[in-house]
Amino acid sequence: MTALRVSLQEQEDTVASAASTAMLLHFINTLILLIGELLTNSILFKAWGDDVVNNAGTEPNE
Repeated sequence: MTALRVSLQEQEDTVASAASTAMLLHFINTLILLIGELLTNSILFKAWGDDVVNNAGTEPNE
């Protein structure tokens, strides 16, 4: 994880963001295949709360 963090820090923000998003989506899709969509969604809701779903697809406010 340290090497991944260093590698991402060396990239432009847009590239690092796209790579992070792709890795997260791959992880979520793999989790869905392993334990199912309902259980995955339940875990993600508990971890991130409803706010993640309500703001999905929108740019973060900075």
